Amino acid sequence: MIEIEPISLPSVIDERVRVSKFTWAVTLVTHTGSEGNHARIIIEGINDGFYDEEAPQIGTAKKVEIGEKFIHLADYSPQIQSGLFSPDALEYETRTEIWMRSSDKVKKMLEAIKKEQYFPAYRRPFNFYGKNSKFYQFKPLDKEWRIFSGKVGDNCFTWARDKLKMINIDLGEGYTDLVVAMAKNYTRDKEEYKTLPIQEMI
Repeated sequence: MIEIEPISLPSVIDERVRVSKFTWAVTLVTHTGSEGNHARIIIEGINDGFYDEEAPQIGTAKKVEIGEKFIHLADYSPQIQSGLFSPDALEYETRTEIWMRSSDKVKKMLEAIKKEQYFPAYRRPFNFYGKNSKFYQFKPLDKEWRIFSGKVGDNCFTWARDKLKMINIDLGEGYTDLVVAMAKNYTRDKEEYKTLPIQEMI
């Protein structure tokens, strides 16, 4: 019997979206963390050979053969993890829209993340409030509030936002980022997307 390789398969996040070897789906989701604000990048596609026997696996994830659908998770907390992720383990409360990007473009982002994993800690300091925060601090002796720039560094969301910019996804920036950058300010409840149109394959 001859097996015919699928041209496209449905996304786990939204079955209306179809992924292929050439076009992968990219979504930012939130799960756990402070008030459910931990940001994660989720990538879905069909393996074109990019994922081989040595591809990193997170949790209960298993290797994927060429032609099989995969899920890849990347996040920062403050260690960077990036690898195949089990569809059965995928949980989230809110998400962005799903963006369709060429697999070649997404691979370049994943390679950049892989290189960053080997950076020493001082080159990627973690800042709970996000790198744009100008956190307000009360000085009891002076009886006044002062604004100061916190330590330079990303939180999970500002890290993910910068990575998405590599593939021409711009989530923008809000005034609340000057206090603390929270992923939920840029996402919606997953149920809301059921009534919204999807982005066509490019």
